[in-house]
Amino acid sequence: MSTILTNRTEAPSLHIPDSVALGTFREERLSNGVPVYSTQHTEEDVVKLELTFPAGRWYEPAAMMSRATCRLLTKGTSNYSSKELADRIEFYGASVDTSNGHDHTSVKIFTLGRYLGEVLPLVREMLLDASFPEQEFEQFRQKQVQKLQVGLQNTDFVANRKLHEVLFGAQHPYGYMATMELIASLDRQQLLDFSRKAYQPANAMVFASGNTTPGTISLLEQYFGDGAATLTASPQHALETDPGTRFLELNDRSVQSSVRIGGLTINKQHPDFPALNVANTVLGGYFGSRLMSNIREEKGYTYGIYSMIRHHQHGSYFVIDTETGNEVCRQAVEETYKEMRLLATEPVDMEELDVVKNYMMGSLIRATDGSFNRIQVIRNMVLSGLDFDYFTRLAEAVRSSTPETVMEMSRRYLQPELYKEIISGQPTD
Repeated sequence: MSTILTNRTEAPSLHIPDSVALGTFREERLSNGVPVYSTQHTEEDVVKLELTFPAGRWYEPAAMMSRATCRLLTKGTSNYSSKELADRIEFYGASVDTSNGHDHTSVKIFTLGRYLGEVLPLVREMLLDASFPEQEFEQFRQKQVQKLQVGLQNTDFVANRKLHEVLFGAQHPYGYMATMELIASLDRQQLLDFSRKAYQPANAMVFASGNTTPGTISLLEQYFGDGAATLTASPQHALETDPGTRFLELNDRSVQSSVRIGGLTINKQHPDFPALNVANTVLGGYFGSRLMSNIREEKGYTYGIYSMIRHHQHGSYFVIDTETGNEVCRQAVEETYKEMRLLATEPVDMEELDVVKNYMMGSLIRATDGSFNRIQVIRNMVLSGLDFDYFTRLAEAVRSSTPETVMEMSRRYLQPELYKEIISGQPTD
């Protein structure tokens, strides 16, 4: 019998898919108008539910209230202590976690489908009757103080804080920084009041995946289909971008410096964004990018460097993120600027662009592979206010990209003079 050996000295040929499909999903509404988006996977009796609320920083009455309220939701109700509540959920092999963001907060539920009817009443009780026990509240504040003390010694932490403050403003929901004073000012009664307003079931959007059935929708209707929305208008906040261009946060104990080069940019709704997404990937959006090849592989200035476009509901920003040795910090920054300018003045080689296209199309395929992944794509589109054709447009922009479109997007959006430079550490060059 003959054996066919693979020649591992030659890379396999690239095949860029012609299209990528989002896949099937359902959109329904409960009696109170709450939208439910669901994807189905029936091979295992596992259900994931995410209840998303407009209760992030953008909506909080005072700084840090969103985070504190979200983190304390699971720490007890009038009927159950934190431990009792956790024990009851664990009894069913389920988990209930919360996460907070700049715009939205989420309550995430993993459970076997057959126990969903036992777990959802407990989640409803958390939302409507969280008690914020004094002991749990004080423990939360103490942990926040400890985290802040540790974080302020970390150049990466400080650079990220400064970036948001510079781009959005020190009083803006996206820009303010946690301080000891803010932590001390948190008021338990204010958290209770915010919770009762923000976490009404009718304020939610529901994203369901796994073994979702008509029975799943019936249970959601039973426990979250009542009441009326209590958050009807989005507040307004003034943007206060710092006019400066270079910022140094000195840390004389650090042996490395954290670099952020960033600024406000277009959002996902802008017609140029899908093409800009490709140009950003060429620059620094994956491991084989221009920045990684030059500054990590060739120069050895860093272990990793990436560029990315981050989106909030009311503001998007571009950022290049890296850590370097203090002695090569300036060289790393200048090489970064050189790569940005080069991408806008010289067409990218077609072979390099095909590698990027293949990587991006593969990422889109992986993003929609399976019920749990697909619901995250749908969630991100819904929360960004996008129509469901956006995914098709994103894939088409990748497939149809040319060296000319990459160069044009780089000229418009990726030039050094558009951005702020933040360095946290002790650069010596």
